[in-house]
Amino acid sequence: MRRHLALLAAMLALAGCDTRQSGELVYSLATPNGDDGAVQFTIQATPGYEIIGVTTSCSACELFTRRVSDLHLRAVITGPIGSGPLLRVKVSDLETPRVYTVQIVQVASRGYELRSTAGYSLTLLP
Repeated sequence: MRRHLALLAAMLALAGCDTRQSGELVYSLATPNGDDGAVQFTIQATPGYEIIGVTTSCSACELFTRRVSDLHLRAVITGPIGSGPLLRVKVSDLETPRVYTVQIVQVASRGYELRSTAGYSLTLLP
């Protein structure tokens, strides 16, 4: 009987373990322009998941972030921005990327002129 209770306790302990694997999601920017100078975006996670951090893939760019909460981050990337990999988002669960959303808020040219966000997108790379 004791052995059965010990086995049951071990199974319950394993069932409660968090098996999430943290990692990095990479997002690629599609832009209709060749002279973007700034992109403002937000990253949000579903409750129960966490945005650990964010970096840029653009080597000549600067990233400015503001954490609103564990579930919400606002950021701006400035520099010579073009199409291609742009964001690296460290998340608490790499296996469930659909719980994280990245949305472009504003875009500006290198001459500091605001642009419409039409034609811009951030796509998760495989």
